[in-house]
Amino acid sequence: MRALLAGIALLAGCLRSTTYECNSNEQCLASGEQGACEATGYCSFADTTCPSGRRYAPLSGPFAGQCVDDDAPDPDDDGDTVPNATDNCPTIANQNQHNEDSDRFGDACDPCPPVADDNPPDGDSDGVADACDPRPAMGGDRIAVFEGFGAGVPTGWMPTGAGQWMPMGDDLASHPPTAGNDAFSALGVTTSAQTGNETASAAVTVDSIDAVTNSGVSLITNAAGQSVIICLVVKNQQGENLSLTDFNNAASMPLALVAGTPYLIDLRRDAMAYSCRAAQGTATQTVGRSFPANNMPYGTGISVFGVAARFHWFMVVSNS
Repeated sequence: MRALLAGIALLAGCLRSTTYECNSNEQCLASGEQGACEATGYCSFADTTCPSGRRYAPLSGPFAGQCVDDDAPDPDDDGDTVPNATDNCPTIANQNQHNEDSDRFGDACDPCPPVADDNPPDGDSDGVADACDPRPAMGGDRIAVFEGFGAGVPTGWMPTGAGQWMPMGDDLASHPPTAGNDAFSALGVTTSAQTGNETASAAVTVDSIDAVTNSGVSLITNAAGQSVIICLVVKNQQGENLSLTDFNNAASMPLALVAGTPYLIDLRRDAMAYSCRAAQGTATQTVGRSFPANNMPYGTGISVFGVAARFHWFMVVSNS
């Protein structure tokens, strides 16, 4: 019996001794507290009584309960010059550490960058959390583009039209060239989704609306610069509407264009079938129609018509 108890104790000791061994920060979570995976391969947690501000957890092998030595080199697995201990994406290079929703994930590794959730559900286990997944029960989706506009106009995005784009805090603001001018201004980025499914989403606030026709704010999808399909909240001769159009054919439903309030807008494509949805407060509207195959997009982006607007973030989820 004594031998059996000793064996059980030894087994328990072996199991407990691995509790705070780690390869990444994600493994250092205890009672809701996020720790750091030190270069020694053990977890540490915040402790203001230590000069380094971190103390090894109990059961951390030879370091158990000790203060972390600040003289030890901090590992930087992704080589972005931000040590693992403070890196919000320790395995994906993101030197700017931008974090749109201020949860524990940086934008570069967040399964749903605009929605704060430290433990987001992902029902189909495709790496896109349910809150951002247009097909939460069907695997294969991926976040192809996310931009929080913390650094202004993103590198590689191409402007079109006469308006100006400029940083405004953590947003990207667009201004038409002159008052009363309904000129089209857009920013586009190439994506790899030429077939299959794609959903482009944005959060935007309209700051001012000119008393002219064809004012609006939109998402844009195009094919080799020749065809354009736009999902927009618009003010025109027909009133204020949510509209889905390629400038030859359109589908519209009433939705107020209100200055100073944020909208969530998304344009979804399933093969040749498109749907356009916008939500502002409790008001939500959706329109849909099919477009010819020659409108299959190679890129996507944001645009405005004759309004001053601020884009808070932009995202593309693809399933090709």
